[in-house]
Amino acid sequence: MNKRESRILSEIIHHPKISSDQLKQMIGLTDRQLSYSMRRINEALNEQELPGIKKLGDGSFQISEKVFRFLARSNDALQLDNYHEEDERTHLALLYLLTTSDNVSLEHVVDYLGISKTTAEKDIKRTRVFLEKEHKLSLKYTRTNGYFIQGSELEQRLLLNDTVLKMQQYSDGQEVIARTSVVGIEKIIHYARKVERHLDVTYSDDAFYTLVNTLAVNITRNLSGRVKDPDYFEKKLFDTVEFSSITSITDPDWVRSESDLEWIVLIFLSSNTLRGAFQDVKSPILTAVEKMVDQFEQDTLVNIPDRAAFDKQLLAHLRPAYFRIKYGMHLANIDVDKVFQEDTWHRMLFETVKADVKPIERLVGKSLPTEEIKLIAFYFGGVLESRKETDNAQERAAVVCTNGIISARLMFEHLVRLFPEITFLSATSVHDFETFDKDYDLVFSTVPLNTEARQYIIHPLMTTEESINLRFRVLNDLGISTQQGSVEQVVQIVKKHATVRDAKGLKEDLLSWLIKANISQNDKPQKQQLPSLEHYLKPRLVQIVDDSMDWEEALRFSIRPLVHEDIVTKHFEDVLVEQTKDPRSFAFLGTRMSIPHTVPENGALSEAFGFTIFKKPVIFPGQETISVIVPIALRDTTKHLRAIQQLSEIAENMGLIDELVATDNAEEAYELVIDNIKSQKKQEGIKLEY
Repeated sequence: MNKRESRILSEIIHHPKISSDQLKQMIGLTDRQLSYSMRRINEALNEQELPGIKKLGDGSFQISEKVFRFLARSNDALQLDNYHEEDERTHLALLYLLTTSDNVSLEHVVDYLGISKTTAEKDIKRTRVFLEKEHKLSLKYTRTNGYFIQGSELEQRLLLNDTVLKMQQYSDGQEVIARTSVVGIEKIIHYARKVERHLDVTYSDDAFYTLVNTLAVNITRNLSGRVKDPDYFEKKLFDTVEFSSITSITDPDWVRSESDLEWIVLIFLSSNTLRGAFQDVKSPILTAVEKMVDQFEQDTLVNIPDRAAFDKQLLAHLRPAYFRIKYGMHLANIDVDKVFQEDTWHRMLFETVKADVKPIERLVGKSLPTEEIKLIAFYFGGVLESRKETDNAQERAAVVCTNGIISARLMFEHLVRLFPEITFLSATSVHDFETFDKDYDLVFSTVPLNTEARQYIIHPLMTTEESINLRFRVLNDLGISTQQGSVEQVVQIVKKHATVRDAKGLKEDLLSWLIKANISQNDKPQKQQLPSLEHYLKPRLVQIVDDSMDWEEALRFSIRPLVHEDIVTKHFEDVLVEQTKDPRSFAFLGTRMSIPHTVPENGALSEAFGFTIFKKPVIFPGQETISVIVPIALRDTTKHLRAIQQLSEIAENMGLIDELVATDNAEEAYELVIDNIKSQKKQEGIKLEY
């Protein structure tokens, strides 16, 4: 199959209910092109004695479970045509130049890439520009040595690792890497599994796949004779707990220097795990994680349950990220952008987390890449979301994810919210699924699996549209007809009073709406569900105090309007007073605003923000000098993030705080706050509805 056919097959596997029209639009095909490609795909399937893909009357496709199981057993069985585009040939050339022991001539490039001499000359020029622009390396040529890459050995290693990530996206990438390696891939797989056992960790499937390929090409470079600086990574990882364990089982014939050995250790250290965590309680990384989570709790007013377990699990992701960032290695793309494009919730979390990762950035000495921060934001998002119990669920589902801890957790949590009708078992890797011993009826997986159970192939990070389509498919397959039946009844009622020109289209639109409504009830808040500060702050809750007060008197006075309005109980007030006696548990924004808060269970009857201004500053425990106290009552800890961000900007605006203190009228003070919120919205360029 060619690339177009491979893309078509992939989209049908992930979206069996996709229509031919949608498929044509997505890939940019004509009717004729799609028909021809489908014939080619079915011919390839038939050659493997598999049933072809059927096009149904409604335009969707039907694919046999046998095809799923076959693809799970043999990823290389449906061979793709090995045609390479220009950028692909650039990375193929780089792989060759970085690993071969040969002196590379123009003829070598022609033979290796299977191209003409003219095309090879153009590819060499393009490769030279790429090296100089992207990696501060040079492509040189001498009669004696042929073509070779000149520059820092460390930079060349980073380029080699990036090349592996690129190669893995190509149809024949795995084949090329296996052919390039001087050590058999099976031998390296055995070695990596042995390391897993020694370290008591499980690498995620995608990470393991990348790990093996990266080891293969780096070992090949070690032995190629191209390393001119044997001390390129001297004595940087000797103090890690993994170093002695990994080096004790590494074949000494695979390395030529201590730097080569350390680089192999780094490849393991920077790979994402699905199970297992770093156990050193004195680790500076763990300390930085704890500080980051502390700041997140303060910024979002959320107390994370079981903090110790949460911190350890976050550490399991952030420790590999620490090594990637510190040494300039990149994370394989898992396509998080599509979720951020439509999801206001995660965009706001990203802005919060971006400010909270400073302890990690100080430790690593670098800014965290955007993609790393987005993954951390996903992880934190999980603790802000409520989860419904599904004890009466009729079906049990296994969840299999090839990505790391954060992606797997996000995928699992999303499925739990999307399908309250199903009991979901813990997320596992493809490798561990082979010995999975729990009873299950369904499987949700990021790749086809060899299982007799009904399976659904999904992306780890689904868009709203993908979620809607998946829910429709699954409920249909399970015969859960609550929504379907409701739609049928509505259509019949409509037919009594109006002419329905397209009953099928009406059913589909109504069903889509019902499913979307269900998701919004069980899923993360979207844009229209993120209230602004003015949603919580009402004029009657604003107070101005002229008299001097001690901190407890001032705090109780600030909460009084909330008690009188039956927004909180007296117990809520008492809890906040007791909390404030411990300076460590009290939250402050900026330098002059306090935001006392507690969990809803301590007496929050509804949701509101108080707002009391003190003309004479109040001295709190810890000697904080406060001019504004904002007691916060929340019933739902998932949708207040926007309001807190707006409140933070007010707290940091010293000019506005001075204006508020100088104001004698509570209504005027309220208007000042509202004007500031409106100004913030204009600057953001978004309108939040509530």
